[in-house]
Amino acid sequence: MIIYLILGGLWIVFSDAALRLLITDIEVLTRAQTYKGWFYVAVTAVLFFVLLKQHLEKLRKAEHDARESDRLKTAFLQNISHEIRTPMNGIIGFSQLLNTGDLTNEQRREYISIITKSSDRLLSILNDVIEISLIESGKIKANNEVFDLNELMNELYDIFKCQLKPGIDFSLSKGLNSDESYISGDRVKISQIIYNLLSNASKFTEKGTIHFGYGIKNKQLEFFVSDTGIGIDLKLHKVIFERFNKEDRSPHKMYEGIGLGLAICRGNLNILGGKIWLESEPGAGSTFYFSLPWQEASVPAKNQIQQEISSGPKSVIKVLVIEDDETNFEFIKAVLSNRNFSLFHAWNGTEGVNLFNEMHPDLVILDIKLPGLNGYEILKTIRKTNPEIPVIAQTAMVMNQDRQKAIDSGFTSFLAKPYKKDELLSLLDSLETKR
Repeated sequence: MIIYLILGGLWIVFSDAALRLLITDIEVLTRAQTYKGWFYVAVTAVLFFVLLKQHLEKLRKAEHDARESDRLKTAFLQNISHEIRTPMNGIIGFSQLLNTGDLTNEQRREYISIITKSSDRLLSILNDVIEISLIESGKIKANNEVFDLNELMNELYDIFKCQLKPGIDFSLSKGLNSDESYISGDRVKISQIIYNLLSNASKFTEKGTIHFGYGIKNKQLEFFVSDTGIGIDLKLHKVIFERFNKEDRSPHKMYEGIGLGLAICRGNLNILGGKIWLESEPGAGSTFYFSLPWQEASVPAKNQIQQEISSGPKSVIKVLVIEDDETNFEFIKAVLSNRNFSLFHAWNGTEGVNLFNEMHPDLVILDIKLPGLNGYEILKTIRKTNPEIPVIAQTAMVMNQDRQKAIDSGFTSFLAKPYKKDELLSLLDSLETKR
């Protein structure tokens, strides 16, 4: 309003002065001033109309975006409540059924399998929520390492070929020969992106084919995951990569998931300097593509065999577990009860350092978050005494940067809680074979 008044005043003063210089006839001057006034009113009216229209459009868009955001958040909360309660129902329900005494061995195995699958599903939801939060906060960075891309693709193929529904033809294409498939990049993120896309393909494909792989195009690695599933409507192609969006058109079946997988894929690709897109139509399947810069790398030299993890008899390995949670320690104890391990337990950092100096263990399983001295402080003390002893980090802080920090700090290996029996045994076996 103030600007309008100032401009109006300036217009009157300068335009009147100009007219008096040009027109000497009073009657003509009066008419000119009248037309000048109407001209100013018309111009400002049009200007106000345009500005007001733009402002109203912005308000309407902001209101629409706010309603859409509220709708997505409400849908997300409803969806995540459903997705959490469903596996929790399986865990609680079948845990109670295991306490009944009239179960056959086959029923017990079936119930345990359901509890395990439900736990994995619950953990996947938790990981997705944490991952998207970290991506949007900008706290995730790309790691760079040399790895065998073909080996990674083979691993993913082996994982999914056992999980797919019967009758689905599953295949893999690799664009590089085995002697040139070493690249430099973030192995964990690339694996996570492909895993999410394969999970979606498996979820939405009841029969037909799932084909995935990669090729080289314009000095870029171009990956693809193609399926013959339900497909995605064209109007959803742009929003499907937004968080909380999911394709769930079937009137007969609710699909698992909270609508974060593709948003995580896009977020990770933004970090890696790549892009993602798709080709799909309802009933004709989908093909997701993503591309990354191709950073060739030479085959790394083979790692030297690590020093023996025991200076004593190989049949018995002394393991020090520094863990303040009783349940976690009891799990480790149960897993290793029938193996050639002799366990020692410390509840906190100070006790752990004292027990380490007293028992001289062959291997340490060390929780990072402990009362008193934390895992990193304990590791420094241990390394001063024995720089070569294998020390395994176990922690509930499971993001990529947490893993990288642990390895950079000097931990030999990393176990992300919750981990399974086979993960712990496989890790210990790999260390034992290198002694």
